[in-house]
Amino acid sequence: MADTIPKLVSAVKSSIQTSDESSQLTLIEATERFITPSLSLVTTTKSASSFLGDPNASRHLSQCSQKLAVELVELRTSLDRMKSDSGVLQPAKQMESTGQKIREAKEEIVACRKAAARNELRPLPGDTPQNAVQR
Repeated sequence: MADTIPKLVSAVKSSIQTSDESSQLTLIEATERFITPSLSLVTTTKSASSFLGDPNASRHLSQCSQKLAVELVELRTSLDRMKSDSGVLQPAKQMESTGQKIREAKEEIVACRKAAARNELRPLPGDTPQNAVQR
């Protein structure tokens, strides 16, 4: 759980900032990685609640674990819907998207090579020529 929560939060933030397919796929993967340990947590807390000496604490832990289980079912449903909407379940669409990204990268490389041949490459704004050359 400790490893999956920060990754899920980061994926959610990234998905909010940029709504491209890559961030959506990262969010889907992070959510899938979050669900399994969360289900284990539900099972563990349900078992542990019977060992607590304080009946109020035991009841509260049981209620929280039951609520988490319900929320995880809703999350799984939303995840399945998001997969369907984003085309993750459609390999042909994923392949086409990947092919488009490769074509765009090739075009950018060709443009950079042409600019280099014409000696027109310049450092990025705020960068020095020495740092640019080193990178």
